[in-house]
This record gives sequence, structure tokens and C-alpha cells, in this order.
Amino acid sequence: MKENKFKIAFLCLICYLIAQPFISDKATVLRAVFMYGLVVGFLFSPYLLSKSKKWLFFGVISISIVLVLDIIHYSNDVYFYSTNIFELIIHFIVIMYLFQHITSAEETTIDLVYASLLGYFLLAIGFAHAYEVLTNLGYMEFKPLKTFDGNDWNYLYYSFTTLTTLGYGDIVPVSPVARRLSGIEAATGVLYVAVFIGRLIGMHSIMSKNKQN
Repeated sequence: MKENKFKIAFLCLICYLIAQPFISDKATVLRAVFMYGLVVGFLFSPYLLSKSKKWLFFGVISISIVLVLDIIHYSNDVYFYSTNIFELIIHFIVIMYLFQHITSAEETTIDLVYASLLGYFLLAIGFAHAYEVLTNLGYMEFKPLKTFDGNDWNYLYYSFTTLTTLGYGDIVPVSPVARRLSGIEAATGVLYVAVFIGRLIGMHSIMSKNKQN
């Protein structure tokens, strides 16, 4: 199980991405159970992958804050800003942990490949969350103007097409912040593939030479 930890996490994420559009319009209870399960799994993923007590503490504190914020649910600007920024910070902390694991690995394994794939997908989700937060705060504008009204799935769609530099052109950033963040995401997607794939290939070559010697 330990050798397949990132494979399992990656496959669970793929299942979520496939199932989410079908669940989003279904019963509220089913959607809530699905989303809370995803949040809990995400926040505790560093502990499940590392078994480190500090990450267990991180998961407990994070999920406690999320539950408290969800219960109080104040309708004011302070609550709105704090919850969105907190969620964004937590997301990128988990991504940074995953990147640290990938870069510190000493040999290429199948599970490390899955870890790299998981990191790539989480980057897209992280940028999608950033687009959502900054759009809700009024710092971003896209065309068509009502692209994201009531449809959070479009943030993820736009993020994936930007990260992969596919860019269909059906959603266009028009505000300065939106254009800059989109450019940063596109550059990150290109550099991620170049750096991490290059590292995996280099590690594999070194391992092959060591085995021959």
C-alpha cells in the first residue's frame, strides 16, 4: 500500500474530476457529503502520505477551522476575505509539500511518476481556486462576462486549458490581474513539465548506469 500511495491519491482525484459534474446538480446532501469527504481527504493527505505528526496536527487544525468557518457563516466582507484567503493558502501548502517530496526523491519509481501527475493536476485546481477567489473579490474580469456566474466548474476548465497552454479562446482574461495570473499559470505549466519530467528522466538514467556498473 505504501508504494502505491500517490497512485491511489491520483486515481481518487481523477474519479472526483469525472464525478463532480454529475453530482453538482444532484441532491444537496449527496453533494455535501462528497465535498466534505474531498476536503478531509485533501487536508489529511500530507499526513497519510508522510505519517508525520506535524502534518497530522496540520490536518486537525485546518479541518477544525474549516468546520468553524462553515458553521458561523457570517455574511460580511471580513468573513468572505478571511475564508477565501485561508482556503487558498492551505491548498498551496499541500501542493508545496508534494513538490518537496518529488524533488527530494532519490530514485525514480512508478509511484513518483504518479506523484508528479498528482502535483500537475493539483496545480490546475489551485489556480482555479485562485481565479475563483480573486474574481469574487472583484480583482478579475473575463469575457464572456457571465462565464463563471453560478458555475464553479468553469474555473477548473479555464485553469486546465491555461496550464496546458491549450487555450481554446472561449474564455478570455480582460483585467490586468486576470491576464498576469493566466500568464503565470501558463509559464508554470510549461516549466513544470520541463523540470519535473527532466528530473525523472535524469534520475532514471543515473539508476540505469548504476545498475550496469
